Amino acid sequence: MRRYPRESDSKPADHLALKDKDGKADYMISPDEVMSIQLVAFDDLIQYIVDGELVYEIAEGDKVQVETRAGDGTKQMREHAYDLERFPIYREGYFGFRMVGTHHIYYRFRVHELKQKEN
Repeated sequence: MRRYPRESDSKPADHLALKDKDGKADYMISPDEVMSIQLVAFDDLIQYIVDGELVYEIAEGDKVQVETRAGDGTKQMREHAYDLERFPIYREGYFGFRMVGTHHIYYRFRVHELKQKEN
Protein backbone atom coordinates (compact mmCIF):
# COMPACT_ATOMS: atom_id res chain seq x y z
CA MET A 1 0.00 0.00 0.00
CA ARG A 2 1.28 3.42 -0.84
CA ARG A 3 -0.05 6.82 -0.02
CA TYR A 4 0.31 9.80 -2.32
CA PRO A 5 1.41 12.50 -2.69
CA ARG A 6 4.90 11.32 -1.85
CA GLU A 7 6.11 14.94 -2.00
CA SER A 8 5.11 18.09 -0.19
CA ASP A 9 6.42 21.51 -1.24
CA SER A 10 8.70 19.72 -3.76
CA LYS A 11 10.36 17.72 -0.95
CA PRO A 12 9.92 14.00 -0.22
CA ALA A 13 7.06 13.50 2.27
CA ASP A 14 7.22 11.08 5.16
CA HIS A 15 5.17 7.96 4.57
CA LEU A 16 4.27 4.78 6.43
CA ALA A 17 6.64 1.93 5.70
CA LEU A 18 4.54 -1.23 5.91
CA LYS A 19 7.39 -3.54 5.00
CA ASP A 20 7.63 -6.06 7.82
CA LYS A 21 5.70 -8.68 5.83
CA ASP A 22 7.45 -8.11 2.48
CA GLY A 23 8.77 -11.31 0.92
CA LYS A 24 7.03 -13.60 3.42
CA ALA A 25 5.21 -16.44 1.67
CA ASP A 26 2.06 -16.18 3.81
CA TYR A 27 1.50 -12.60 2.60
CA MET A 28 2.35 -12.91 -1.09
CA ILE A 29 -0.17 -13.04 -3.91
CA SER A 30 -0.31 -16.64 -5.14
CA PRO A 31 -0.71 -17.55 -8.81
CA ASP A 32 -4.02 -19.03 -9.93
CA GLU A 33 -5.62 -18.35 -6.55
CA VAL A 34 -8.73 -16.24 -5.96
CA MET A 35 -8.17 -13.90 -3.05
CA SER A 36 -10.51 -11.48 -1.31
CA ILE A 37 -8.85 -8.15 -0.47
CA GLN A 38 -10.41 -5.45 1.71
CA LEU A 39 -8.88 -2.02 2.30
CA VAL A 40 -10.53 -0.02 5.06
CA ALA A 41 -9.90 3.67 5.65
CA PHE A 42 -12.27 5.17 8.19
CA ASP A 43 -11.25 8.32 10.05
CA ASP A 44 -7.98 7.38 11.81
CA LEU A 45 -8.37 3.60 11.24
CA ILE A 46 -6.57 1.83 8.40
CA GLN A 47 -6.94 -1.91 7.79
CA TYR A 48 -5.67 -4.33 5.16
CA ILE A 49 -7.55 -7.65 5.17
CA VAL A 50 -6.80 -10.68 2.98
CA ASP A 51 -9.25 -13.57 2.85
CA GLY A 52 -10.82 -12.38 6.10
CA GLU A 53 -7.45 -12.24 7.93
CA LEU A 54 -6.35 -8.89 9.29
CA VAL A 55 -2.84 -8.25 7.95
CA TYR A 56 -2.40 -4.63 9.07
CA GLU A 57 -4.35 -2.35 11.36
CA ILE A 58 -3.23 1.13 12.28
CA ALA A 59 -5.06 3.71 14.37
CA GLU A 60 -4.11 7.04 15.90
CA GLY A 61 -1.47 6.59 18.61
CA ASP A 62 -0.08 3.30 17.25
CA LYS A 63 3.69 3.07 16.77
CA VAL A 64 4.55 2.86 13.06
CA GLN A 65 7.69 2.79 10.95
CA VAL A 66 8.00 5.95 8.88
CA GLU A 67 10.28 6.29 5.89
CA THR A 68 11.91 9.72 5.78
CA ARG A 69 14.74 11.29 3.80
CA ALA A 70 17.91 12.67 5.31
CA GLY A 71 19.35 15.98 4.09
CA ASP A 72 21.49 14.10 1.55
CA GLY A 73 18.44 12.27 0.17
CA THR A 74 19.14 8.85 1.69
CA LYS A 75 16.18 6.91 3.09
CA GLN A 76 15.85 6.55 6.84
CA MET A 77 13.43 4.49 8.90
CA ARG A 78 12.13 5.98 12.13
CA GLU A 79 9.46 4.95 14.60
CA HIS A 80 6.70 7.47 15.25
CA ALA A 81 3.24 7.49 16.70
CA TYR A 82 0.61 7.49 13.96
CA ASP A 83 -1.14 10.82 14.17
CA LEU A 84 -3.53 12.74 11.97
CA GLU A 85 -1.36 15.85 11.85
CA ARG A 86 1.49 14.01 10.10
CA PHE A 87 -0.83 11.69 8.14
CA PRO A 88 -4.10 13.59 7.58
CA ILE A 89 -7.26 11.75 6.61
CA TYR A 90 -7.98 11.81 2.89
CA ARG A 91 -11.63 12.66 2.31
CA GLU A 92 -11.33 12.74 -1.47
CA GLY A 93 -8.89 11.86 -4.21
CA TYR A 94 -7.84 8.96 -6.38
CA PHE A 95 -6.41 5.52 -5.98
CA GLY A 96 -5.20 2.94 -8.43
CA PHE A 97 -3.99 -0.58 -8.95
CA ARG A 98 -0.33 -1.00 -9.75
CA MET A 99 -0.29 -3.30 -12.75
CA VAL A 100 3.37 -3.18 -13.83
CA GLY A 101 4.57 -6.72 -14.49
CA THR A 102 1.48 -8.36 -12.97
CA HIS A 103 -1.21 -10.63 -14.32
CA HIS A 104 -3.95 -9.92 -11.78
CA ILE A 105 -7.62 -10.08 -12.61
CA TYR A 106 -9.92 -7.89 -10.55
CA TYR A 107 -13.63 -8.61 -10.42
CA ARG A 108 -16.58 -7.64 -8.26
CA PHE A 109 -14.70 -4.48 -7.34
CA ARG A 110 -16.75 -2.23 -5.06
CA VAL A 111 -16.24 0.91 -3.03
CA HIS A 112 -18.37 1.59 0.04
CA GLU A 113 -18.65 4.78 2.04
CA LEU A 114 -18.47 3.99 5.74
CA LYS A 115 -20.57 6.12 8.06
CA GLN A 116 -20.52 6.54 11.81
CA LYS A 117 -23.16 4.36 13.47
CA GLU A 118 -25.84 6.47 15.10
CA ASN A 119 -27.11 5.46 18.53
